[in-house]
Amino acid sequence: MAVEIREWYQARYEEDRQQSPDWELGFFARFGKLERFIIADYDYDWVCIGEGEERPSGEVQFVECTQMDMKSTREMAPGMLKRLEGLGKKNKEVKMPKVEVKEVNRGGVLMTFQ
Repeated sequence: MAVEIREWYQARYEEDRQQSPDWELGFFARFGKLERFIIADYDYDWVCIGEGEERPSGEVQFVECTQMDMKSTREMAPGMLKRLEGLGKKNKEVKMPKVEVKEVNRGGVLMTFQ
């Protein structure tokens, strides 16, 4: 399963502040056989499309991170990865999938944020 990071982030932090602080555990509990969870970053998302850009067409591939600094606190993905790993360690009763961060190559094009 893969999620676009800004969609997940919006659900986590902005949409429903009434949710349990660890609502992700309930999400993963519903997918007990899920083995791999990809945090997809550097994709054409709703922000870009809202500004009039169009997504390139073609096959979507998840590739190793080349543009994002996984040690930077300015990036969303490292914090999300750390959070999910911490939830898994604290809550052994929920089977957590392997969580990875990947960049999206869409139709042979990597999104750049310049």
